[in-house]
Amino acid sequence: MSDAFDDHRALVDRLLLDEGPELVLIADPAAGQLLSARGAGDRVLGIPTAQLAGRPLSSLEPKASVGRELVPFDASMLNGTGTFSEVAIAAADGARVVSVRVQTFEHAGRPLTLVRLLDVSAQHRLSSELRQVHQQLQQAFHTLREQEHSLAEARRAASLSVFAAGLAHELNNPIAVIVANASSLGFSVDQLKQAASQGQPVPSDPVFELGEITTEMSAVAKRVAAIIASLKELETVPRAGRFDAVATVRAVLTKWPGVRLSGPERLEVTTDSGLLKRALEKLLDNARRAVGPTGQVGVEVHDDGQRLHVQVDDLGPGVPPEHRERIFDPFFSLRPPGEGLGLGLFLARRAAHRLGGDITLDPLPTPGTRFRVSVPLVMPAPAPDKKSYEDLRSGKR
Repeated sequence: MSDAFDDHRALVDRLLLDEGPELVLIADPAAGQLLSARGAGDRVLGIPTAQLAGRPLSSLEPKASVGRELVPFDASMLNGTGTFSEVAIAAADGARVVSVRVQTFEHAGRPLTLVRLLDVSAQHRLSSELRQVHQQLQQAFHTLREQEHSLAEARRAASLSVFAAGLAHELNNPIAVIVANASSLGFSVDQLKQAASQGQPVPSDPVFELGEITTEMSAVAKRVAAIIASLKELETVPRAGRFDAVATVRAVLTKWPGVRLSGPERLEVTTDSGLLKRALEKLLDNARRAVGPTGQVGVEVHDDGQRLHVQVDDLGPGVPPEHRERIFDPFFSLRPPGEGLGLGLFLARRAAHRLGGDITLDPLPTPGTRFRVSVPLVMPAPAPDKKSYEDLRSGKR
């Protein structure tokens, strides 16, 4: 059977060379001249193919400077076999972008070069536009990072302001009591000194007042000490260890008889057990105070493959809608004055944050309250700061 290519060589040559997308040239680099041309001269250079033979190779060099992302055509490209992807070449309308594929061969003892040119101007324009879009995304990313940083700073400042205002309010009352009682204490002591110096019987009124003053000062001093002790929890540095979260929850519940527990028998996690206990204890204390000693409180433990969830439900009066946004603020409390510091939920959420998670107040279809602790099954290490949009897009660390 004869070869179809051999039988139809003329047709194959015409389809590949004359009607194909490439301009095919035969050049003599030594003489610096184009010897022959076939193919898409009009489409590639805007010059009829028949007019290219006999031209000097230098006629293909662009007359004006080209962008940094392009390589200008140079006759030295034809001295060896190779491919150049984006080359600026002289054309009828100024310059175009082509890919250049070079293959050297010998003909009648002369070293010649087969040059294939393909117009890639459209692809180059698209690449340039994509590069511009990428630069814009980079700039937008950096701008967004700066805005996020500024917003985070503003949030920290606002949070600090709320915290400082609450702390000032909580400490102001005890200090005012101490200052007032110190004055009364001094007055009573003066009365006792005067009576003693005059040899008179010790009056009973100053003595009774001293007892009341010391009792009140002791109470407010204990409140200040409790505030300071609570705030020391903010200094805790999390340390991860592997343990059974369900067993840890059971151990906490031994201090809270009557609380229902549901969930799996075991659930292994790698996180800080102390911080997890602290968050749970504060939520249970909050729930028990909400329902009273005989009210119903339930705890559910489960995971979603990525995070541990510990849910604390109570059938108390719930949190009024107008207070939901403030429920985690430091020193905010729905209890009567003097019955709480307003730090429990704040410190519980802070503990969850240190574990890489959070505590949320979830809605319930019935009266009551549901707080959900959600933390990663494996406590994350501090992540390096992403440097660019490209790093974020590719997931590079």
